[in-house]
Amino acid sequence: MSTDSNIRRGVGSVKHSMSCLPDLVIRHEIDEERKVVVVSVDAFDSSLITSWVVDVLDREHGVRAWRDDNDTNSAWLTRQAPYSLCLELAGVAYDVEVVRLFGSERIAVSLEPKAHS
Repeated sequence: MSTDSNIRRGVGSVKHSMSCLPDLVIRHEIDEERKVVVVSVDAFDSSLITSWVVDVLDREHGVRAWRDDNDTNSAWLTRQAPYSLCLELAGVAYDVEVVRLFGSERIAVSLEPKAHS
């Protein structure tokens, strides 16, 4: 079981430059022991979630929770991210996959509702 000393919490916002779309406030918990990042948002914006995961989380916090189809193992399978990602949106929790697509700079976001335990 994780203790509070293993969890980093924070709140920040990301925004589109020169856009009419609103900023996105992101609350996060990084559980170092379980290697899980939980992101809580009030609205979903795939572009801003992607920017936060790839730019802020990875570059500023040193936590990689995204995959790159161009980074494969010897069997040509995409390597797993060191951290898993969970998104909480409107009271529903989702497992999230953020993946840079093969041969591209495009990044996809996939959400799957978490199973109830």
